[in-house]
Amino acid sequence: MVASVGIAPVFSTWFKPRADVETQYNMLRDPNAASFLSLPGVIGVDSVLATRDSANLLQRVLPRRMTAAQTATASSTIDVAALSRYAGDSGVLHRFAAHLSPIDVSVTRSLLSALDASPVDAPLAFQLGVGGASSFRSINGMTATTAGQTDMLSAASTILLPFGGALENRYRRTTTNNWIARLDSTQARADGEQTYFPDARLRWSYRPSGGTLSSIEASTGFTHSDATVSLPSLSDVLGPSQIRRSHSETFPIGGSIAWGGRAGLSLGSRFAHTNRVDSLPGSVARSGIDELGFDFGRSFHVPESLGLGLRSDVRTRAGLTRNRLTTYVTDPLTGIRSRLADNGKTQFNLTADSNVSDNLVLTLQGSHIVTFDNNLNRRFQQTLFSTILQFQFFGVGK
Repeated sequence: MVASVGIAPVFSTWFKPRADVETQYNMLRDPNAASFLSLPGVIGVDSVLATRDSANLLQRVLPRRMTAAQTATASSTIDVAALSRYAGDSGVLHRFAAHLSPIDVSVTRSLLSALDASPVDAPLAFQLGVGGASSFRSINGMTATTAGQTDMLSAASTILLPFGGALENRYRRTTTNNWIARLDSTQARADGEQTYFPDARLRWSYRPSGGTLSSIEASTGFTHSDATVSLPSLSDVLGPSQIRRSHSETFPIGGSIAWGGRAGLSLGSRFAHTNRVDSLPGSVARSGIDELGFDFGRSFHVPESLGLGLRSDVRTRAGLTRNRLTTYVTDPLTGIRSRLADNGKTQFNLTADSNVSDNLVLTLQGSHIVTFDNNLNRRFQQTLFSTILQFQFFGVGK
């Protein structure tokens, strides 16, 4: 059962709020379950004293697996350029607002609950996804197998710069609370928090009005994130929760250039480097992730004298990507450093397609993939080829 409600009132030209609520409920009874479940009651007690007597075989039911979710979002678009019209004759403010795109702000709360092998039905409020976190943690007196709440706040905007430049920046903060059922009918709690800021992108594009050059694009950026996770122990006797912290910084850069004309030549490249530090109980892990990619595209004319029957040019695209991850673990007490991971993948792709007829497209694909793991001294290579014929047809009825 799925339900959704949305509202978008119109207040002004610069402030456009919106609210959405979506709920989902699923219940599954498996007839192939290994055993039946007894309804709640007291064994051996007459039904006068107990609402349901679990010794009654007629009351045995198939186990249910029930899941429910609720997502509520409140968002708004703030048009600074339209708002600046109310500021009077401030020329500086008008010029600044003209280069600022609308600001998107949103707040989202998500609730999720799952019950395994439940002998009772869910109340109507749970099926409709109504209520807060407490109503998702316990259903009809039964503790949920897993339950969670996620809150997210995000904002994004773009500043338009001269000569085709733009500066994008985003902010996102996510907090999670998860409850996991224990064997003693209590719930362990795992919490998490993650923040992305700054998450900026500086891009530039140039599209000349004439000539063979079609476009030039370049971009770079910086992303900073911090995360904290609290992992519970199996029981309160084993000790307090474990705290894990992660810190990462990503530096991407890329560019592309394209020419017009029948050949449609295009070149592109991208590179990203990520530094990550994970603070675990008793150790610190430092990782480096490198991602490198190149791509090339061009169309080739096939002479009709060859007799291949192609109705259009052959469109080709080639790409090379390489990813590598290295992780070193350090003992903070002794300072001993050890390599935990050193692996990656190199992949080369080649694709060519052409129109054989008006409703038939022939595509040829080839890939060569090399996967390596220096820690285990392992290297694996594979080459793949595929041919695809795509038919396109339609009919008109009267």
